[in-house]
Amino acid sequence: MGIWWAVAVSPDGTEVWVGHNEDGGISIIDVATSKVKEVVKLAQMPIRLKFTPDGSKVLVSDPKAGEFIVIDAKTRKEIKRLKAEGTPVGIQLQPDGKRAFVARMEAGNVGVFDLEKMEFVATINPGEGPDGMAWATAKN
Repeated sequence: MGIWWAVAVSPDGTEVWVGHNEDGGISIIDVATSKVKEVVKLAQMPIRLKFTPDGSKVLVSDPKAGEFIVIDAKTRKEIKRLKAEGTPVGIQLQPDGKRAFVARMEAGNVGVFDLEKMEFVATINPGEGPDGMAWATAKN
């Protein structure tokens, strides 16, 4: 199976998706049985996986191919594949699921991906080597 790196749990808690760095596969594990029910191969190195809040899509960073991939979570088919500036790594979703933020390490920026338009719509320049991100909200 290769080295497992990326891990994402479906919002309904029924599946765990695990990316393999060595062979590019993604194992889809049924939580109820703890068994791999399917392996899909849509990337070269799926280093990060992230479900959209509604569970309809899985976002994939593939630094080896330099691509950002959107997968239909139900059909396991590719919806969109884009070349990403720099090396795509960390992914963070806006809580409403309308935009994803994709850290592009070598470019030193974060691409803002619009999930309705299915394209990068803006760039944020936080400095060198962005990767892990978190969402924070202010408390009044």
